[in-house]
Amino acid sequence: IPMESLFFDATDATFNDVLELSRSIPIVVDLWAEWCEPCKQLTPLLERVITDYAGRALLVRIDVDSNPQLAQAFQATSIPTVVALLQGQSVPLFQGAMPEAQVRQVFEQMLQLAAAKARAAGAAFPSDVVGSMRVFTELM
Repeated sequence: IPMESLFFDATDATFNDVLELSRSIPIVVDLWAEWCEPCKQLTPLLERVITDYAGRALLVRIDVDSNPQLAQAFQATSIPTVVALLQGQSVPLFQGAMPEAQVRQVFEQMLQLAAAKARAAGAAFPSDVVGSMRVFTELM
């Protein structure tokens, strides 16, 4: 997976790498499509919030039209659908566009859950961009 930033695209072919990465850092998955108007509003908002979290989570965008297996695996009956991957497990977050304040609240809850799952698994998520990038590089 090429990762130049805190958000990147994934495909059916690269998704196993994303799952593995989720064992080291929480990943927010944005299931979207080019024709979806609410998606066009939500994706930039998700990118802004992820940027504000400064490496405490990553954003993976999945085009459901190009990656139907992933859309089916996430049971995305409508889009946008946003889920978290924590320790290799999928956690539904929300469907449809949401105001930024609500998105931030959901992400805070997700990060608390991620920390609890990491403690239970005896792992620790990196709390910064450098740690996130180091973990990603080690996986590749």
